[in-house]
Amino acid sequence: MLESDFFSRYNVGMNFRQIGIIVTDVDGCLTDGLYHVCEDGKVSKSFYTRDFDAIEKALKAGLKVIIITQSNGRVIKQKIAGKTWQSYITDKSLTLIYSSENKVKSIESFFQLAESWKNVIYLGDAENDVGCMKKAVYTACPSDAIEIIKENSNYISNYKGGKGFVYDTIMYLFGKIGVNSENSKA
Repeated sequence: MLESDFFSRYNVGMNFRQIGIIVTDVDGCLTDGLYHVCEDGKVSKSFYTRDFDAIEKALKAGLKVIIITQSNGRVIKQKIAGKTWQSYITDKSLTLIYSSENKVKSIESFFQLAESWKNVIYLGDAENDVGCMKKAVYTACPSDAIEIIKENSNYISNYKGGKGFVYDTIMYLFGKIGVNSENSKA
């Protein structure tokens, strides 16, 4: 469902400036969803640099970012540790929630967001994202998301997960809220 269809269908006026928190799934959003397993059992994933540049721009613009995953692997932890984001982690602008069996409960218990989903844009691609997408004020998905996610998305990116989807969505959001991405350059 496209943004204009959603808001006209539900007769909702969207104030993008109310969004203060970006929540994104990992596999299928920040990655292409593929796991690469070596013979020794080590797992690796591919990340798109521009997606992390956009996350940094969002942090510099004053938005909070939550990265959430059901995975308990160290790959996303290592990726974030490799960035110079310690100050964002310390001041809780950037949070990583991993091993989440229920993403809605994880987010609500961690930040007590039960009443604050009106400030959240949620980026997801698969079944385990549906609950969060039904609660968030605004939702986005990559072009290769499953159908139920597309049906629950306000914005369907032209980009696939792990191939620029997060970057595209954050730049779209910046355009809607009037943030000059050059001034928040990572």
